[in-house]
Amino acid sequence: MSQTKIAVKTFPDLVTKHKDLPIDYFEIAIRPTVFGKQTSLESQLTSFKDIKNKVIGIHGAIYREGVNLLDPKSESTNQKAFNYVKKAQDYFPNCQYALFHPGHIIPNSACSFETLFSFLKNNFLDKLVIEFEPFVAYDQRFVFPIHNSHDWATFQEKIQKPIVLDTAHCFITAQALGYDFYSYFEKLTTLLSPKIIHLSNTDLSDGGLNDKHLHLSEGVIDFSRIAHLLENKILVIEVNNITNHDIEHVHTILEKVSV
Repeated sequence: MSQTKIAVKTFPDLVTKHKDLPIDYFEIAIRPTVFGKQTSLESQLTSFKDIKNKVIGIHGAIYREGVNLLDPKSESTNQKAFNYVKKAQDYFPNCQYALFHPGHIIPNSACSFETLFSFLKNNFLDKLVIEFEPFVAYDQRFVFPIHNSHDWATFQEKIQKPIVLDTAHCFITAQALGYDFYSYFEKLTTLLSPKIIHLSNTDLSDGGLNDKHLHLSEGVIDFSRIAHLLENKILVIEVNNITNHDIEHVHTILEKVSV
């Protein structure tokens, strides 16, 4: 019997719109800065009270909010983001993980893996997982300096934290480096054995180098080709303006595998 669970990523301002979606869980965003404004943890927790028991994971702040675990100049911002998530974990009784991006190499900084390793050592977060970072990210095309599947496995062993795969992030990396996405995603899944996979889709209008969070049936990724890799995972749908059709699309591709 499949143990696959379907979740949706949501935000404080979208809870009312998302709370009745036919899913198992939610992954929620918790960050010190919301829409460029410092926002209290308490106000965010209040926003999520209606789905409190369905929160399975927390997504911490990302580069747009100043978080970059590779950058020593971002240490205080990184710590504040970690502290928000650490406190929030206790509010949600079924929370299983707390997710952060590892960061990027950015101009005019001393970014390094040593910074990241040191930060993780000194800022314990017991449910921490790290999301697969695309080789290039954002309009600035910031680089995360590993991409080979075996290097990712070595990285996971080094940090001793699970890696969360994101389909669009993997597609962006494949596009940037000329890999076949489907074989690349299968190698990553085999080597990293992720328990959590973000389902996100994009298109080729800009070369396939941005994560556009398109409806799952409308982007360039054919999820039916990776359906066998999605069974018995926590699948987190990341779609702008999500509808029941996106959720039904996941059920449909999974049913084809189980037949």
